[in-house]
Amino acid sequence: MSKIQLVVLLCLFGYTLNAQEEITTTLKTTKSSVFKDKTKVGSIKAMHTTATGKTGIIRFGRKSILVDVFNEDLGKEHTQLIDKERRERYKGHLNLDNKIYLFTTFSPELRERELFCYVIDLEKNTHRKNKLFHIDVKNAAAIYEDKNKAEASFSVSENQKYIAVATFHTKEDNNSYLMHVFEAETLSLVYETVYDAGEKNNYFLANDILITNDADVYVLTKQFLTGKFEKDKGNPNYDFVVHKISKNETKETVVSLENQYIRSLVLSNKKGKLHLIGFYSEKNAGRIKGGCDFSINIEDFTIASKKTVTLPQQVFNDLYGEKAEKLKEKEYELRNFEINYILDDAKGNTYLLAEEFYSSYTQTPAFPMGTVEEHYDDILILKFNAQGDLEWGRGIYKKASNPSYNAFIKNDELHVILNSGKYLKELDDGRYYMSADLFESSALYDIVYTYDGKASYTKIQNNRGKTQFTPFYGTFTNNVFIMANSRKNKKQFLKLE
Repeated sequence: MSKIQLVVLLCLFGYTLNAQEEITTTLKTTKSSVFKDKTKVGSIKAMHTTATGKTGIIRFGRKSILVDVFNEDLGKEHTQLIDKERRERYKGHLNLDNKIYLFTTFSPELRERELFCYVIDLEKNTHRKNKLFHIDVKNAAAIYEDKNKAEASFSVSENQKYIAVATFHTKEDNNSYLMHVFEAETLSLVYETVYDAGEKNNYFLANDILITNDADVYVLTKQFLTGKFEKDKGNPNYDFVVHKISKNETKETVVSLENQYIRSLVLSNKKGKLHLIGFYSEKNAGRIKGGCDFSINIEDFTIASKKTVTLPQQVFNDLYGEKAEKLKEKEYELRNFEINYILDDAKGNTYLLAEEFYSSYTQTPAFPMGTVEEHYDDILILKFNAQGDLEWGRGIYKKASNPSYNAFIKNDELHVILNSGKYLKELDDGRYYMSADLFESSALYDIVYTYDGKASYTKIQNNRGKTQFTPFYGTFTNNVFIMANSRKNKKQFLKLE
């Protein structure tokens, strides 16, 4: 098929190819040298850049943990292979100053679980392994695996003096969590406490945790009034509960909902108030009618405000074009969106980014048993100011078959980094469609939103003939975003600053 024929075909689908192929991002780009791994390891689990510009990349294998350290120009300075137990599993990490804290679990016996923390110093090229605690479990249950209905959360205080580790346990009719607080430098135990929902016969889902500079921990849970499932009809069958945990006491406050369905909320600490931010619906927890912000006074632990606002018209314009006005008039609600990023800027604003995710099932003669395809599609962006008011909302119209984007704030601008088709596809209604056609090569893009929500689409590089980088696994530290390529044999990194 000729290029002219291809353009005609694309036009039949309602869009034209943007000829401005040479547009470039305003960010400075630096690539590392290509290198091969001497040892086979798994995927990247952690990345962190220190104040001096050193970047550590940690990958997790079956028998070992691989640590690579790069200088400011992304030249490799150090490689270290750390032995691990075969049954030791990665569970999370925290970045503190010049160190990466890597958390793993190990099962010495069938009904025993241990949590370890590797402290990896990127400046000194050293590491130490600490056992944080040991837990006996019933029925050989996991204490961190999502598939076994439990999870662990990790949080570090803003002054980086304290670390909180919350371990959630699911029982048949209710559940509980065990909270440990450690001094970050020595990993010595400050205190531990248990919350047992069985005392109130309530089942809950953990949403988020946050530890303050005073070693107080806030735990946000979605607590069901009866049973442990959403109700299809009637009022929501749950409240959101914030637990304040300190060394000497535990207390809670309930955020009751008024005909609002909410899948999950996240915590943000701003100017003496604790904000619970997320999406709400008037139909069910899987949909989105707008954004919400519930604030709590930290001093007396009372509800300060409850704010909800419907999605701005601009979101519908970005996602649906000519259909936008009708959908808005019919009070259409978005569906299948999952929160990916919660970003705070220096002025106390919070950016909430969510991606549309769902799976489809297809049967063909070649695959009579059927195949499952995952979809990572449109992006929803909401900006809340420091008072919890929604300032603006935007959308990105896109299609992808894997996790495809990352986001960060730099110089009061929001950057969304993703791979799409080589050509920007501009629709008749002015929208851009971010997707690569079947035979089209891809390109790496930087979508920039100004402080007041104006968008510009810029290209970082065409991927054809070059290394393709994967933004989803990137990290942003000290105003620098770093991501790796997707090739297993020849590794390379790209820095944006």
